[in-house]
Amino acid sequence: IISKLNSNIYFCLARKNDQITTYDNTFISLQRLNSISQNYELRDFSIEESKMLLEKIKPNDIRGLNKTEKLSLCEEIRSVIVDVVTNGGGHLASNLGAVESTVALFSVFDFPKDKIVFDVGHQCYPYKLLSGRWDKFSTLRQAGGISGFPKRTESEYDAYDTGHAGTSVSAAIGLAKARDLLGEKGAVIAYIGDGSFNNGLVYE
Repeated sequence: IISKLNSNIYFCLARKNDQITTYDNTFISLQRLNSISQNYELRDFSIEESKMLLEKIKPNDIRGLNKTEKLSLCEEIRSVIVDVVTNGGGHLASNLGAVESTVALFSVFDFPKDKIVFDVGHQCYPYKLLSGRWDKFSTLRQAGGISGFPKRTESEYDAYDTGHAGTSVSAAIGLAKARDLLGEKGAVIAYIGDGSFNNGLVYE
């Protein structure tokens, strides 16, 4: 690893014989590397340090991250979503627009004790990544893989199966009423946007 001094820019390198391969697959000779290394700091990062935040954190850890870490986490989420959707299909723009708000929700609420109902349901990709399913996210919308929508049989974090129905407000009211009747505690959130606002059920 080469890291530029006084910078957060890191270049991943692989050595083969007397050449160094940079992150963009160009080659640098060891002689050239030695000549430029006077302006750089050579560091050996452990595997743990090189892991993404998504790999290391648990859902309840998110509220303890600082602003810089949360911004990095958002970038990681976007990168994973773009990669998976580009290769396997799915909803892209709607989920890229839901990243920051989902990180904010995990910073405030205590899932799965608190319940969330997505509407439209396909905006749940960031939520799935943050609720312990990042390692399965590459199977999105594939046979035997995770669903592209919230699915109660998939995770305890999914409180309600939703698609494009515009039913989140009604469902959230129902969940809140059931909570009260059972004497339980916890917030219920209707995460609603996109075309669901066009559905008359929202205004009932």
